Amino acid sequence: MRNQNITLEKLQQEIAEIELYIKWAKQQAEAGELEQAYKYLRVIKLTGFQYLTDVEGEGNA
Repeated sequence: MRNQNITLEKLQQEIAEIELYIKWAKQQAEAGELEQAYKYLRVIKLTGFQYLTDVEGEGNA
């Protein structure tokens, strides 16, 4: 996704998705399911940061 395709709605959807994964990770961590919590955080790192890299056009978001 490049800058010309970004809308406030799309950005809000991305933020909501990241917040959901954070919520799930916290719930799993509190339940003692540390491995599952880590997996949720990895999803954010592997997909969320890639999105930021695409938006900013840089390789080190």
